[in-house]
Amino acid sequence: MLRNPMPNRRMSENHRLPVGEAGKQQTFFVTLGMIHIGDRLVINEVFMKHGKEGQALDAICDDAGILISQLLQMGFPVADLCGDMSRLPTFDHSGCVPTKLPVALPAPIALVPEPASIIGAVLHLIAREQASLDQARLENALKEEMI
Repeated sequence: MLRNPMPNRRMSENHRLPVGEAGKQQTFFVTLGMIHIGDRLVINEVFMKHGKEGQALDAICDDAGILISQLLQMGFPVADLCGDMSRLPTFDHSGCVPTKLPVALPAPIALVPEPASIIGAVLHLIAREQASLDQARLENALKEEMI
């Protein structure tokens, strides 16, 4: 499988992702990089940060971001990743995945159980954000047809 080449400059969006029980939450910072493939804006890159540089969890987040990015750049469907990373939750992260638009997850992802880790929560974030981007593209296309 070949990876889609990444341009030197690309759009990105930052998210704050609190995970855990109330009072014991840890905050993760996620940056989603996007590129245009044809007329579609696609999330193709992930950076995850937590805590201070040099901490083990921060290194795990860096490595997870690299792996997720490479899978996305090779065209691996985010719905499959969400399904593979979902199981019964081991922590409460309700409401931790912010989106700009109230967008439901695509059908294959909506049927997947909640993620059980920060990596699964990031994959769900990517799925929601990609659905939001796709919805905005469709709405713009419909507006152009009406004109």
